[in-house]
Amino acid sequence: MQYYYENYKEYANKLREKYKKVDYKSNIKQEFIEIKEFQKELAKKISFTPYIYNNCSANCRFCSEKLERTSGQAKDFKLSEKYFKKLRLILSKLKENRIFLSVSGIEPLESLDFLKEVLQVFKNWEEDGGRIEEKVIYSNLSAGTYNLGKIIDIIKDYNISRIETSRHHYNEDVNNNIVRFKNKDIQLNRNYENIVRTLKNYVDIKLVCVLQNTGVNSYEEVKNYLKWARNNGINKVVFRELSLFNESISGNESSNYIRKNRVPLIEVLKDIEDKAFTLTEILRGYYYFSFKYEYKKDMEVTFEVSDYEEMIKQHNKDEIQKLIYYPNGDLCCDWSMKNKIF
Repeated sequence: MQYYYENYKEYANKLREKYKKVDYKSNIKQEFIEIKEFQKELAKKISFTPYIYNNCSANCRFCSEKLERTSGQAKDFKLSEKYFKKLRLILSKLKENRIFLSVSGIEPLESLDFLKEVLQVFKNWEEDGGRIEEKVIYSNLSAGTYNLGKIIDIIKDYNISRIETSRHHYNEDVNNNIVRFKNKDIQLNRNYENIVRTLKNYVDIKLVCVLQNTGVNSYEEVKNYLKWARNNGINKVVFRELSLFNESISGNESSNYIRKNRVPLIEVLKDIEDKAFTLTEILRGYYYFSFKYEYKKDMEVTFEVSDYEEMIKQHNKDEIQKLIYYPNGDLCCDWSMKNKIF
């Protein structure tokens, strides 16, 4: 059985009743600002993703980039000559918004020169009065095996708030069976751990692990993963359920793997009735739920689930909560490039 958004809403309400002192937050109802050029209303606090495209250093079995929606449209990643000019124009329309800068795509740290140019545009906008609340980079840190010094420079020069780095098992062989790294150096835990230990001296690090049958798949495995994280000086970890989608996703390697290897987050949460875990916050997002715990009084552990179909339903409205800017110069309100707004 799959637990979709409504099921988690019901579960969150039960937890809310049981733990009355837990902080329950919701970003469903937000203040929106009309942007005439986009013919849409944008959330006052909005997520903005400059999508960085590379030939990925991994070949994850569950990669969302490989999911094919039967009614979808192929992504065009050819870099527009007017990319930076248009990015500056877009930002000029967002002076009343507060931005959560989410730097992702396909391994943004693999193209540091391009990344620096992108971040410089945002820095200039910020210096001109724009407001950026957080700057987060998402990466498997493969580039850290050969470009660690330059990554540190970017962190310092552009005041990066956090790096969320994916590692889907504490055993390097199990992890590589899932991720299938092309870069052999990052396959080894000792190299990855050295990169993480170095970077945490400069930036907040959060480990990201996707629950799956071939990897971390139970409460006991969650605890084993947290032990490994603690041993490497990391005190923030997020576990995510494989994203939920319906039959509009056509069958391919990724979608078949996801269907076969999903570990329902709700089953793991039901096992967390443990004195070592203390529920501190429930966040209801517009297409996701987040359950935050304190673990052994020194770690922040979050469990998240997202529903792609709920996301698509929300993104088809005139009220926009997320912007994705693609290399071809399309500004979209969804991961599908058919939802271009500018």
